[in-house]
Amino acid sequence: PQGNRVPDLAFRPRQPILVAGDYDGWVSFWDVRTGKLDGNSVRHGRDVRLVSFSEDGKHLLVGGEDGVARIIDPDTRSTIGQRLIHFREVHGGAVGAEAGCIITGDYNGDVRIWSLAPQGEEDRVLRHPGSVNVASFDTTGRHV
Repeated sequence: PQGNRVPDLAFRPRQPILVAGDYDGWVSFWDVRTGKLDGNSVRHGRDVRLVSFSEDGKHLLVGGEDGVARIIDPDTRSTIGQRLIHFREVHGGAVGAEAGCIITGDYNGDVRIWSLAPQGEEDRVLRHPGSVNVASFDTTGRHV
């Protein structure tokens, strides 16, 4: 990683790639066979708190202290669709490619459900009484 503190790591399914999000705002891609950086790192903005792959490895969800989450194509390293905006830090989230949606959770306790379509429209907000640090789908990919 570019910085010295890494709050989240994720393995890319079916590929020897480890992604690290760091407190300096960088998302780095590492080849686990060689231990070296794999291509260019991606600048997110402020502290990265969340990195999470879809089950098929085609989408990487990145979220941070700036209240923004976004989907990155791990092959091109480019952003797919719109930025997903929260009012506070994004700590948890997952991509449910099977369900066609993304979930993100923030420090305020908001869990937002977004369409995986390029426009990334927000579908609904669920409220939790405390900070949401982890959000995931069940093994079918259809239930939060």
